[in-house]
Formats: sequence, C-alpha cells, structure tokens
Amino acid sequence: MPQSQRRLAEGGCWNGGPPPYGFCRVLVDAQGNELRELQEGETVKREGCHVKIKPKDREKIRTWLRILHLHGEEEWGHRRIANHLNDLDIPSPNAGRVYRRNGIQQPVSGRWWPEVVSNNGPKPVVADNAVSTVTRKPRHQGARSFSKETVGKPPVAPSGSLCRD
Repeated sequence: MPQSQRRLAEGGCWNGGPPPYGFCRVLVDAQGNELRELQEGETVKREGCHVKIKPKDREKIRTWLRILHLHGEEEWGHRRIANHLNDLDIPSPNAGRVYRRNGIQQPVSGRWWPEVVSNNGPKPVVADNAVSTVTRKPRHQGARSFSKETVGKPPVAPSGSLCRD
C-alpha cells in the first residue's frame, strides 16, 4: 500500500471501491466537514477534499455485523451464511438492480450467494464510528493467519447527517 494511501486510511479516509454493506461514501473537506453524499460510482477530485464512509442503513449494518459474527466467532462458511440469510429473507446488496447478460437486461435475484457473502465479509473498516474486523483463525498449517478482534456496537450516524436511515 503506498504511503499516501496508508496515511489517508489512518486519518479515516476511504481509499476506493464501493463502501461496505450499509455504509455510504461522503465527500469531506480538509477540516472534516461533510460536503455531500457521493453517488455509486461517482468520483470527485477537489483540492483538500477526501472521501470517508459512514453508516447509512442500520438494518444493512446489522446484517453486515451478523456476517462478521457468523464467520469469525461461529466459524460458519460463506455458503452456510448465504443460506441462513436467504432463510431469513434478507435481500442481498444488489437486490433490485438490473444487470446485462449477453445484451439482455435481467433483474438481480436478491439472493445471497457464497461469493456475495465473501465480498461483504471480513474486511477492516475505518469510519468515524469504527467497527473492528472479525476474522476466523486458520484451520490448517499453511493457511493465512488473521488477527481476531471484537465487533463493537453498530455505528450510529449523528443526527442531521448526510447519510440517513
């Protein structure tokens, strides 16, 4: 990771990609004041401004924390977690969207798949109300070693925030 990205991340900035499930991206000025919420895929280059993430949808964040807990603490696999979320009728992150396959538009099913759980699973998040990452211990020799931390309470957006429930 380049030094500038590390410095920005340590300062609470988001270094790219879509935000975690239930979070949104906001543009902040040099003093940390929120200027506006960024739309999906929107990029902004403005002198002295950076992007941060913050809580937007409490139910989605509860689901995200549930994924972290089931994967890290309960040691469930991605397929088992996906089946569990589908049994609870919790829509996947892309539910309601449309994608193209061979030039034909098709709606996203809204079901959870192991790959979707994996993409929304354990990863560190740096936000004003940070949530620690929960990851599972390696089960066999030669597996990657992960650190294990505790999950805090779900982040709560301050009142009057650009990211609303």
